[in-house]
Amino acid sequence: MLLTGCGGFVHNEPLVGPYALLATDSPEQLYVGRVLPSGAAVEVIPPQVDALGYDDHYVVAHVKEKGYFYVAVGAGNSVGPLDQAHYTEDKARLSLPEFRRKPGRL
Repeated sequence: MLLTGCGGFVHNEPLVGPYALLATDSPEQLYVGRVLPSGAAVEVIPPQVDALGYDDHYVVAHVKEKGYFYVAVGAGNSVGPLDQAHYTEDKARLSLPEFRRKPGRL
């Protein structure tokens, strides 16, 4: 899904590589997008991100009422939604990063 706002983004925070924490209309609708050279973004983790972490290899997020997601930097496609048990398995197997920011601190 290609997303861009008429007036740009109300939140645009670079993370790692081409990925950013974005909100098009409302700061409560934060999502992770892959930013294109044109400035538009492709959603890779859906809105309502309430916890976030990243390193040079992965971006991880928890999305309110949906579950856990992650995307490998450079791969472009996200994995998820996952429940906590499956996320914990993938976290151990892939050495996914810790969440850096929790709800209310995004």
